[in-house]
Amino acid sequence: MKGLLFLFLGVLVSSAYGAAPYESRIRVGFAGYPISNLYYLGFDDYSEAVTSLVLEPLVRLNLDSLEPEPSLANWFSVNRDHTQFEFTLDPKAKFSDDSPVTSEDVLFTWNILKSSANQVQAYASLFMDLTDCQISQGKIIFSSKRPVPLGMTLFSQFYVLSKKHFSAGTFTKDFNERFIGSGPYVFDSVKWGHSISLNKNPRYWGHHSPLNNRKYLLNRIEFHTQSDPSLLFQMLIKHEIDYLYFLSAKSWAADTHHPLFQKGAIRKLEVANRLSYGMAGIAWNMRKPLFQDRRVRKALALLFNRKRLIHDFFYDQYQPTTGIAYFGSEYHHPDNLPLPYDPQQALKLLTEAGWTFNSQKVLEHNGQAFSFEILTGNPPAAKYLALYQEDLRKLGIRVSIRVVDWGTYLKLRNQGQFEALDFSRNRDEFMTDLDMTWNSKGSLVPESGNITGFSNSKVDEILAALHQASSPLERRNLVQKLDKLIADDFPMAFSWEPRFQRIAFWNEYTFNGRGYHHYSKWNQIFNEWQSTAQKSQ
Repeated sequence: MKGLLFLFLGVLVSSAYGAAPYESRIRVGFAGYPISNLYYLGFDDYSEAVTSLVLEPLVRLNLDSLEPEPSLANWFSVNRDHTQFEFTLDPKAKFSDDSPVTSEDVLFTWNILKSSANQVQAYASLFMDLTDCQISQGKIIFSSKRPVPLGMTLFSQFYVLSKKHFSAGTFTKDFNERFIGSGPYVFDSVKWGHSISLNKNPRYWGHHSPLNNRKYLLNRIEFHTQSDPSLLFQMLIKHEIDYLYFLSAKSWAADTHHPLFQKGAIRKLEVANRLSYGMAGIAWNMRKPLFQDRRVRKALALLFNRKRLIHDFFYDQYQPTTGIAYFGSEYHHPDNLPLPYDPQQALKLLTEAGWTFNSQKVLEHNGQAFSFEILTGNPPAAKYLALYQEDLRKLGIRVSIRVVDWGTYLKLRNQGQFEALDFSRNRDEFMTDLDMTWNSKGSLVPESGNITGFSNSKVDEILAALHQASSPLERRNLVQKLDKLIADDFPMAFSWEPRFQRIAFWNEYTFNGRGYHHYSKWNQIFNEWQSTAQKSQ
């Protein structure tokens, strides 16, 4: 009896501080562990999922219209020239340690973004056009020397850091695991490389905001990592996780015939919304001599048999990627069409570039054999890369495939320590982050986000014009030019993009309508769900 009493008291205590009862949690599967749980440093889907629950931005974007809405700022305005952005903070806003969110915290965050730390550069490039931040008469004022037409949307990525908390350590070293914020959840436990557990913040200042109605209903959110998708699927079947974003089209098509899906214990959700899906392909490190000839890059792209791979490996759930813009987007250039598989044209280009066959039928140039390594952090990718490897071998090109864990992959990628890279990255719906990947200023600095070392003066000119474009039509036309111009320079062999997001979840959750919005991301959809046990209470 005494033991039961202590157990009962323990439940009461943990509930008071936000720890979740079993039925009020969701366990989300991650196919990789972020290099940092802080989005400023991790800058991927996984760190975004964590950070967006613990920290808050100045504004948020409506997931049906992408219009800015209040968040930490309860008022915001932009001038006619789109060169000045003003905010006032909600006086109720506070961090989880009960300290208020102040303009000093915003200035501190601004200074972090404008610091020279390499680990922050990729994220900070989103705000490169903003030149100043000042506090005046209770307002926070950001300025730019040139128009930033979509500048207000940037502040949905401006997650405000607590100066008190983050000043107590080295930003790039001491906050990779956990940190405090003003958001609806707080860290409970972190098993580095394995799991991240968040509890609902019982003192969250924004719980009663109308904009948070029907949001953040679950008491506990856990993220569990398993880099092998087949093992991650087994975790779902064993009910060790509740929610899984399927990276594998084959698994989605075949594995979901499992009896648990047939009986409805686990449900499938095909999220076909307006989200611009990620850009992917084999990226060439153009800092290396082998990839500095455009003819060579184009030949390698012509040897990438997308049509076969999409059919054989992705069960026709994907479509070819042609460039920087999603194929169904208004920013896609109509003349930017999928590149065919054409070994004859590829060989012609390689011959023009000076490559000839030696006695072993291997291509050589100035006595050097045509060989390189493809780096990937996704073990299943080795299967389709092996087919690409074979097609290249038939034309006298020797390729090796190196599979590493996700953390090692990110480190080598960000340091530029690769020859070719199995690469993917998210697309911004407004195409506001193109400088990060394609501006020549970052061509010598992989940490900047310019992974390929891309450098093209015409692209730089259009990027500069894009920053000054004031009308949606002008922006669209400029991005379309970039879409075609970059694709024609072949910085990577663009591969494929999904038609929808593939999500499976245990049938223990309820939600409104379809369960997602026009611009919902897989790593945040569950933020508006609740357990069926909760709803019945």
